[in-house]
Amino acid sequence: MNQNIVFDLMGVLLIKTMNPQSQQFDYHPVNFNEIVKLLKACRDANNGLYVLSNLSVENYNRIKDEPEMASLFSFFDGMIISGMTPYEKPDPRIFSVFCSTFHLAPETIIFIDDKLENCLSAQTIGITKTINCQEFNLVEIAQKLLEFQVLSNES
Repeated sequence: MNQNIVFDLMGVLLIKTMNPQSQQFDYHPVNFNEIVKLLKACRDANNGLYVLSNLSVENYNRIKDEPEMASLFSFFDGMIISGMTPYEKPDPRIFSVFCSTFHLAPETIIFIDDKLENCLSAQTIGITKTINCQEFNLVEIAQKLLEFQVLSNES
């Protein structure tokens, strides 16, 4: 594999909306088709795909088997939901736990998050390639991955 691309869920791939009937939050891919296209391009370029999210374990367990979410999650080689660890982003220790769990060297990781403080925290443990994604901008993510040379223009 060329690189290991680590996505945050909330704010990058998923959006949270309040369901007035259940009074619970619903989680939906921002743009399912565009996300799938990006993940396929990353996979086709032989990159590892992972998730590191502060989504609660309760919410993760509630959504993980929904057909659209299960389809999306099937692209990933591994996931860490912070509630499954003693840490959460931006604590740098969660990045160390992540690297240790999946046996990944920080220099092989590209971390994508919507919060700058999480990207800066990842950098403190040696994850030098980060993408601070704003407003679910999948085009920006793809452009940055091109700049990092993990995707090609043909992708």
